[in-house]
Amino acid sequence: MRGSGTWLLALAVAAGPARAQVTPTALRGLPVHEYAPAARPRGGFVFLSGDGGWRSFDQANADSLRAAGYLVLGVNDLTLCYREIAGDSLAAVISRVTAYVRSKLPAGAPLYLAGYSFGAELAVDALPRGVGVDGLYLLGPGLRGVRKITLGGFLDREPRGPTSFDVAERLNAERCTPVAFVTGASDQAGEGAQVFPQVRQPVAQFLVPGAGHHYHGGDIRYTRVMREALAWLDAHRAACPR
Repeated sequence: MRGSGTWLLALAVAAGPARAQVTPTALRGLPVHEYAPAARPRGGFVFLSGDGGWRSFDQANADSLRAAGYLVLGVNDLTLCYREIAGDSLAAVISRVTAYVRSKLPAGAPLYLAGYSFGAELAVDALPRGVGVDGLYLLGPGLRGVRKITLGGFLDREPRGPTSFDVAERLNAERCTPVAFVTGASDQAGEGAQVFPQVRQPVAQFLVPGAGHHYHGGDIRYTRVMREALAWLDAHRAACPR
């Protein structure tokens, strides 16, 4: 969990302007933002924000995925986790959002759960609770997570309280789901590179050259890596049939 006053990996300008839509009626009451591709979606994403809320990085990432043909539902974790949320309640929220996205996709299209930093840790915690996705796309998770916004998180401190959890252990609690780590090559805050080798799921790590946890990129380096990670997820989701 890391502060999001700045953001890992701002995306390529080629993605174009963001096209966030009004919160869907079916999800009214949830802090979500929809990004729809121009044509029929090739797949979907539920994207969990960093602990700073739905900010510039999250918006740019969602729009880049939209430009690649994915329907994206972004979740503002600053609002969702302002107070601690129980694990089953978190899973219920994510399941509600994934069900909405799945209803908008062609039959057989993939649906992935993604997150940045704090949001990546929430995605990991929700996965073994039966949220029913085809893969994880993780940007800069820490070694440990917690389902609450904390001052320690903004100060880059790993949570140690009784409701905190080990990220690798939570990933390994799931039977089989492909996991793509997208990691800044110089990222020492997110520590995803330390979590990656501990994972027993089908897993791959994709490094963004010259990027750190709070990378202000805006260049093609990230979008190249993003597309590699998406191709890997698409190729490996058959290894874990639902």
